[in-house]
Amino acid sequence: MGLDCNIPAADSGGCTERKTRYGSQERQGMKKAALMILALVLCMNMSGCLGAVQADDYIYVVGIGFDKGSQYRFNVTFLVQKDVSGSEQTSTGGAEIISAEGDTLFDAITVLSAGVPFRINFSRVNTFFFGEEVARSGSIKELSNITFNALKIRQSAKLMVCLGTAQRLMQGLCLEDVPNITKLQFSVFQDYAAEGITVITNYAGMLESIRGRRSDPLMMLGGVDVSAVKKQESIAKEMTGAGEKSEGSDDEQEEQEEYTTGGVRRLGGMSPYVAGTALFDGWYMKGTLSGYDTMFLLLGRGELKKGALKVQHNEEWAVLYIKDEKPPRVKLTLSGVPRAEVELEMACNIVKYKGAARSDEWDSGLQQTAEQLISNEMARVFNICRELNSDAFGFGEYASTQFSDIVSWEGYDWKSKYPLMEAEFSVKLELADENVTTRLE
Repeated sequence: MGLDCNIPAADSGGCTERKTRYGSQERQGMKKAALMILALVLCMNMSGCLGAVQADDYIYVVGIGFDKGSQYRFNVTFLVQKDVSGSEQTSTGGAEIISAEGDTLFDAITVLSAGVPFRINFSRVNTFFFGEEVARSGSIKELSNITFNALKIRQSAKLMVCLGTAQRLMQGLCLEDVPNITKLQFSVFQDYAAEGITVITNYAGMLESIRGRRSDPLMMLGGVDVSAVKKQESIAKEMTGAGEKSEGSDDEQEEQEEYTTGGVRRLGGMSPYVAGTALFDGWYMKGTLSGYDTMFLLLGRGELKKGALKVQHNEEWAVLYIKDEKPPRVKLTLSGVPRAEVELEMACNIVKYKGAARSDEWDSGLQQTAEQLISNEMARVFNICRELNSDAFGFGEYASTQFSDIVSWEGYDWKSKYPLMEAEFSVKLELADENVTTRLE
């Protein structure tokens, strides 16, 4: 009988023990689920969603600018565009400027996320803008520490150095009649690249140049047309009626001026422009090339798509449209002082301002005059780059092919030899098609 009495008691205790164990596991599972939900909510807040917004209510960052900060290391400017799909387009295309200071880009992003009631998306970033002071100080190196995958920024994002501050140039991109800021930037860069007066460099190309130690990076050069800014300010002042002008005042004379960039009259009053190249020695910006000089740099690199060159011959001016169809032939010797012999063959068409544009004039000396001009200008631009210790022509790429392994190449120390390098350029022009040659009176 004792056995019969003890068995139920044992079973009852076992059931109680199992219930307690299962209840504890259930509570632990609920606690883990609650923690996962809390972590998800925190991640949503970190992405910039601080208010009750729709899931598709985003702002897209299309450009990021870096200037020297006043309290922290950087003043970071974000060029953002509101997603206007399915809604009425605003007059500014939703483009706005937001700035925040921080010692790193992520510090500035944290401030930005806390200050806007939208989800922030970085997948449309297509340009990084650097103020001249930041570029010359070598602070661009901080960009190499960014984990682009975490922000979903493409490594094909372009790089630009801004004369003055990046913020001012980015402000000029927010115009009243711009329907899409991304398309505006893309068209500007492509148009200038096609004319051969600037370079196109992306983030991946910059890292490859510096880490490979075979060349120095180049960046497109941008600025703000001060005359166009004055014109916009005067128009705004006239519309608001502020500041009445007396007859013959200085303000009235300013309004009558022609607003130009590099001597070319501007149409449309757009203040930002892209022209020229920023030269670097590693991470440090050392100087600039004008748009005219950039064309000869691109020729030496074999990257010129097309360009226009004005040549004086027999007291007349001709314009040559040149196209670099073949890569340059470079013979580089490293024994003693490095020496390069560069040969280029290019096709061209002619536009003559005076006289008949015929092939007989081409044969009578115009060809030789143009070839000599291009050779001399390429040598002059090379000397500018060499004095700045910037291997902008990329001769290190040719030098590295003469070494069988990386250890030997690094031991040669190309950049210590580069300041002594000599280069000779020879050019051969061919008239592409006499039938397309045009006469301009």
